[in-house]
Amino acid sequence: MKFLQWISKILSQLLTGKDNQTHDVMRWGLAFAVLFIAALVTWQEYLAFRAIEKALHNNVKDVAQAFALLFGGAGAGIWAKKSTEPGG
Repeated sequence: MKFLQWISKILSQLLTGKDNQTHDVMRWGLAFAVLFIAALVTWQEYLAFRAIEKALHNNVKDVAQAFALLFGGAGAGIWAKKSTEPGG
């Protein structure tokens, strides 16, 4: 039970603003985008493995750049609205 409370606390801190009560749309969007990209990459790797392809069509550098752009944009969005945070 303590483990689930611990996970709940971490998710709450990741997905809410400074007050840990107000949900932040930008952070929720980032979480869904990361999960979506991870699911797509996993599915693509599964299909590539299943087809036993010798050369994979995706490139690790391209995936890393996509994540860098995603996190950079989300970080800029969170920074741009820092003055609107509750209690800030």
